[in-house]
Amino acid sequence: MRELLGQLKLCMENLSSCVGMENSLDRYGEDTQGEELEGQLDRFEAEIQYYYLKNLSYLSEQKICGGNFIEYLVQYRNIKEQLLAHI
Repeated sequence: MRELLGQLKLCMENLSSCVGMENSLDRYGEDTQGEELEGQLDRFEAEIQYYYLKNLSYLSEQKICGGNFIEYLVQYRNIKEQLLAHI
């Protein structure tokens, strides 16, 4: 489970840097578990998507994160599902 949390944190950092979301991980505690963890992960995902859409209007001619944003988001969702299956 610790390994999954580490992978998830790396995905969150990648996604945050892609969209310019500063201090995004400060709100998410490493000791959070169960439904609270699931809620925090859902909130993070919603915030990332908001920032992504917000940036699209400014960067319409550029690819966000070299086009890797969607790949990072899919990776995040897969790890999140694995992690939540262990709860």
